[in-house]
Amino acid sequence: MRVRQLWAPVLSTLLISVAVQFVALRVPQLPPWVFFTRNGVSIVLAPLWMLALPFIGALGAWLPCAPAGIPATAS
Repeated sequence: MRVRQLWAPVLSTLLISVAVQFVALRVPQLPPWVFFTRNGVSIVLAPLWMLALPFIGALGAWLPCAPAGIPATAS
């Protein structure tokens, strides 16, 4: 039961977000935003990926309650 309620949604959300990030960095669009910090670390943010994240998170939250139609409770 725990696999369907916890691990399946987590892994599917992770895989979908990584796939969308991969596509978002390859598709011609707005260039990724690159920020450089003082210690030499760079942070790359893709606008298309950032816009997709709330929908991917909503899908991950919906997956555990999809079969029964009600939110799953921890047992």
